[in-house]
Amino acid sequence: MEALRIFQKNKISSDILSLRKNIERCENSIEELRKTTVIKDKEYLMTNISKNKESIQSYQEKIEELEEKFKLLETGNMDEHIISEIKQNTNKIQKKNKESAIKKEKIDKTQQKEKQKSQTYFDNERETKYQARRLEFSIVREYERFCTIDVPDYMRQKLKGMPNNHGYIWKGIQFYGEKDPDNGPVILHDKQRDASYVHEIYSDEHIIYRKIGNNDYNYQKEFVSSKPRKIR
Repeated sequence: MEALRIFQKNKISSDILSLRKNIERCENSIEELRKTTVIKDKEYLMTNISKNKESIQSYQEKIEELEEKFKLLETGNMDEHIISEIKQNTNKIQKKNKESAIKKEKIDKTQQKEKQKSQTYFDNERETKYQARRLEFSIVREYERFCTIDVPDYMRQKLKGMPNNHGYIWKGIQFYGEKDPDNGPVILHDKQRDASYVHEIYSDEHIIYRKIGNNDYNYQKEFVSSKPRKIR
């Protein structure tokens, strides 16, 4: 189950990154429309600026939904949903292939001999099972690819003793402790070339500190930045 949680967390992080890039593109487009001297049609300019603003709002709402889903994953409240989603996807593939097999079988009844029809039906049944196995294999393969990321041994060891709301940011990916979460905020250690940082993520605020000292629990910290998080 933990492998599926990690897979879902990384997928959400990737989706959030794509949405933020979309927001950046919309903001750049708005800026270009405001500065342009080539287009004289003000109504055209305002319409396109408005469309970009609407797109930004939509992307921001999707990001908030994904962040909320990420929080549910961290607490294990999405486990049943993950399992249900896998079953639904498998059933969809099986249903689609079964429908294709039935359609193909009907065509074969008028175009091929009985032996050819039976063979076609067998092939489609085999394809249905193959697609179901392929879905399962794809999930496992993505998880194994994730595991090939070169995470330092000391970090792996420390994660074993950390609560699930503590962890590290390594090569842009968030790794969380294996023990039950405590009642505190999400705390992530992020070691960069210039310094080490600590992310403290609350329900309404994301604060970044520069860490002073090498101990992950007993250290001093220097405020770097903070940004509010919208409470839904």
